[in-house]
Amino acid sequence: MSNELIDDSEPAALDILRNHLMAVLAVKLDAGLLEGSGTPPEPTGLKNVSGKQTAAIGANGATPTLDSIADGIALLEAVNVPRERMRIVMHPRNVAALRKAKASTAGSYLWSADPAVSSPTSIWGVPVFSTPQLGIAETQGSSSVTNSIYIYDVDNVIYVNRQDIVIELDRSRLFNSDQSELRAKLRGDLISPNPTAIVRLTGALP
Repeated sequence: MSNELIDDSEPAALDILRNHLMAVLAVKLDAGLLEGSGTPPEPTGLKNVSGKQTAAIGANGATPTLDSIADGIALLEAVNVPRERMRIVMHPRNVAALRKAKASTAGSYLWSADPAVSSPTSIWGVPVFSTPQLGIAETQGSSSVTNSIYIYDVDNVIYVNRQDIVIELDRSRLFNSDQSELRAKLRGDLISPNPTAIVRLTGALP
């Protein structure tokens, strides 16, 4: 970025870029905590926590149903996780599928009987969070366009904040061209004292 732009812009280009970098890092952190490989610099996301419980929604992928979520909740209940500590994370396309689920072809909606009312934020009392940071190119049997849904115990999924977001401006390295560089970084990781308190439902299709 040119120093002229930094010094003369209104609104300040530097402030706009700082805000953008913070937003990008937040998205990157979400993706890492969900699906990070654990190989530096990525944290170990829920997808790669060793010892978690796993169940397939369908052998070759399938559209998730309320029954799929019920099965995942039951797996946590089987290891003594109380319902109030459970959370569900799924892709927006899975939320859309559940919104459209009906009792029959012409029947009423199951998740919310009245579409005029705002969409429910929980399933059987378990809060639901939607994020597009879940990959949709996982392979389940013959399908290679599936994603995972996660149901977990908040007491056993712990974010360790090693360093808050730091944004640094450096005017030195590009001194000869009258330019500056901006760098953003943060450090964090995820730990799970009891991995069986995490359930990964694989093979979710739209």
